[in-house]
Amino acid sequence: MAEDGGDRLVGADRVLAVLRELAGYPAGVGLDELAKAVASPKPTVHRALVALRRAGFASQDGRGRYVLGDGFLRLAFAHHELRPDHVRVHPMLTKLATRFGETAHYAVLDDRSIVYRSKVDPPTGAARLTSTIGGRNPAHCTAVGKLLLARALPDDESVAAWCAPADWNAAPSTPSPPPPSSPRNCARSGRRAMPSTTRRTKWA
Repeated sequence: MAEDGGDRLVGADRVLAVLRELAGYPAGVGLDELAKAVASPKPTVHRALVALRRAGFASQDGRGRYVLGDGFLRLAFAHHELRPDHVRVHPMLTKLATRFGETAHYAVLDDRSIVYRSKVDPPTGAARLTSTIGGRNPAHCTAVGKLLLARALPDDESVAAWCAPADWNAAPSTPSPPPPSSPRNCARSGRRAMPSTTRRTKWA
């Protein structure tokens, strides 16, 4: 991150610039290279590194090269884990809804149902769906549910177990699943057709 024209990085801005640049060197970076990258004198960059090391945000490996510190990684990962799912996925849902002109959902599988965690309607065009955040639907009756089931039920045995009728009668308003052969074929075709990004995530 070089300085722009005559503007010099000073104080907190300089420390943050060094931290940002350091993140681009997962294998570590020497003081000379880092100083060139931020267009600052070595003593200045060294002082910033001292401050970052004191906070646990930077460290030195056995070769004397600087890397992000474990303290910074713990802070980032702890924040990521505690951040609500809908906040993390909302930007992607917005892009999907805008690009395809359809409602985009983020949902999780809960027993035989899916629970909607986030939803974004397209800015124009398509009809608005009645799904609500926190609402539930039978997994086998929704597109996102079928995608999640295709991942959760990897073989015929797991499909047959999921379709076991033992407790379907407990909820009369819930549509029963189709015969085992149908969801089995659906799971197979879903796994074939599902994009790799959808397999790893939970939106549709």
